[in-house]
Amino acid sequence: MDSGATKVIVLGTPPPKGNDLELIGKLKRSPRFIEAANRVGVHLESKDALTPIEQRVKLWRVLQILYGDIAKESGATFLSHPSGSESENGSIKPEFDNGDITHANGKYGELMLEKLVNHLKDK
Repeated sequence: MDSGATKVIVLGTPPPKGNDLELIGKLKRSPRFIEAANRVGVHLESKDALTPIEQRVKLWRVLQILYGDIAKESGATFLSHPSGSESENGSIKPEFDNGDITHANGKYGELMLEKLVNHLKDK
């Protein structure tokens, strides 16, 4: 790559949310998710409505590895989630939860931005 080429950096995704009761409550208030659950026969009242957090974390970690592999194969750099953003069980720490079903918050974004800036400084 010449020095004028654009360098692509792929950012890893935040860890999965870990509070199942809170997630189920939010899913039950979302017409979109209620419709999707009904369509595939998932009962949001069931204890089995969500994949257990241990499996969600394992799947998330596999995805991060795959994102890294694809980035490398494409000549890009992969930056994983910021250290300190995971709880003991691998889920996102509550202070980085946006309060919705899927997203991290601005505090998490600040950590990720700091990681990106430090990476760029080191180059």
